[in-house]
Amino acid sequence: MSREPDIEALLRPSLTEIGRRRSLFSLQALFLTAFFGGVPALVGLSLANSYRLNRLKVDLAPAAAAVLAWLVVMQQLYGACGNELCRWMTDLPLPPGVLVRALSLLLCGGAVWLHRREQRACDLAGLPRPNGTWPGLVAIVAGYLLTQLLLAFLQAPQQ
Repeated sequence: MSREPDIEALLRPSLTEIGRRRSLFSLQALFLTAFFGGVPALVGLSLANSYRLNRLKVDLAPAAAAVLAWLVVMQQLYGACGNELCRWMTDLPLPPGVLVRALSLLLCGGAVWLHRREQRACDLAGLPRPNGTWPGLVAIVAGYLLTQLLLAFLQAPQQ
C-alpha cells in the first residue's frame, strides 16, 4: 500500500521557531554605543542582546573578560604604575582616550562576532529590530559615569 503525502502538512510552515524569536538591537546601535559610551556601555547593550536571546549565562564569561581588559587598560593608562606595559602605553603618540576608544571598538567587533548567527537569522527572517535609541542612551550615560568613577578612583592620591 502506497500512501500519498499529506499536501496540507507539506504546505504548513515549519519555521515557527523564527517567528517566536526576539530580534536583537542593530549593529549600528552596538557600534554607536561602544563609540560614545565605551566598554561598560557596550557590555551593557550586548548583555541586553544576550538576555533577549535567553543566553545570558553563556555570554557572561566574554562580558567579564571584556570588563577585565578594560580595567587593565584603564589602570595602565591612568593609574600610578611603573611596569614596562604602562611605560609602553604612555609613550605611544596617541592620547589615552583614543586607545580606550580603540579597545571599545575592538570589543564591539567581538560582541558582533558573538551574536553573528542570531543577527544573520534576524536579517534573513525579516524580523523588525527594536529601537535601540533609549537603551543605547542609557548605556552611554551609565558607561560615562562608570568611567568617571573609575578615573576618580585611579587618580586618587594613594596613602
